[in-house]
Amino acid sequence: MVPRFVLASASPARLKLLRQVGIEPEVVVSGVDESTVTGPPADVALTLAVRKATAVAADPSDALVLGCDSVLDLDGVAFGKPRDPADAVTRWQRMRGHTGVLHTGHCLIDTRSGRDAAEVASTTVHFADLSDDEIEAYVGTGEPLRVAGAFTIDGLGGAYVDGIEGDPHNVVGLSLPLLRRMLADLGHRITDLTRDSASGAGKKVSDHVETAGAPFVASVKEAIGASGPTKETAMRFMVMIKANADSEAGVMPGEQLLRDMGNYNEELVKAGVMLAGEGLHPSSKGARVRFSPDGKTTVVDGPFTETKELVAGFWILQVKSKEEAIEWVRRVPNTDNVESEIEIRQVFEAEDFGDEFTPELREQEDRLRAEAAKNA
Repeated sequence: MVPRFVLASASPARLKLLRQVGIEPEVVVSGVDESTVTGPPADVALTLAVRKATAVAADPSDALVLGCDSVLDLDGVAFGKPRDPADAVTRWQRMRGHTGVLHTGHCLIDTRSGRDAAEVASTTVHFADLSDDEIEAYVGTGEPLRVAGAFTIDGLGGAYVDGIEGDPHNVVGLSLPLLRRMLADLGHRITDLTRDSASGAGKKVSDHVETAGAPFVASVKEAIGASGPTKETAMRFMVMIKANADSEAGVMPGEQLLRDMGNYNEELVKAGVMLAGEGLHPSSKGARVRFSPDGKTTVVDGPFTETKELVAGFWILQVKSKEEAIEWVRRVPNTDNVESEIEIRQVFEAEDFGDEFTPELREQEDRLRAEAAKNA
């Protein structure tokens, strides 16, 4: 029987890399706090990979769980993702014209047998000697803020890397040759995980690579069907961004915040967890309808005064647990460094209503959802 393969990482790059070789993993975010781990760079990468895999492996009973974490070693100092654009600029001023080592820790756990394998892959990276203007322009794209070491070789950052020594996949975030060896150590073949082997469809590997290489999935629904939680394990949450004085005054977000939010939404979609997401106009453009016991209704036009109780935007996320939803929300960009609050509320599922939700009502619910989906 082909084992379930779970990627304990929210990294779109790792997910894309696996898909390019025909592996379609389930994605479960571990929720591990990376800031608590210190030490030599290679040790940090391996420790975090083990913690991520272990946290996720506690749930599925019949799966292969892969945890990964990447850290840039520059003169013996460990660098993960930059804190903000200023940190990314400082990093690149230090990196330019120098050589570093990108360490990626890998931990693979077979929850059926209880066996595991853990190892670090390391690739030497020679950085180009960028000018200050080039650094500012690159950081302005937002890409360095989303990746360990503040660079990529499979994106815009590829132009700023003069060369590498070692496995290029490792720099992207996952060493495929190492994954193959670790699977073999646990009694599995990497071909057992590919779509060809699982479906028996007989497609060529090149067919998978061509399809998986598309820059973006066609729709949110495709992403959810491809890699998100299954219907049996999924929980939906409404994530509500609370309003503040600026949002109620109609102050529009700046270009950098819009860019950061777009990149964040792209991560949500590629991980298969985003069902919907929208920003809302100020309450001055809205209204409330009040119902009285006698059946009368009263319309009250905005604005409404209790700003902190208003909602400025929302997402609907489909994940496996509240903890996973919290981990995603903790990554929401706060580009302008303002005090804000986001509320997370679980959405009712049909099963929550018990016997009162009769088969007839369930059939009606399913029919209405199918019809509503056509209007999306």
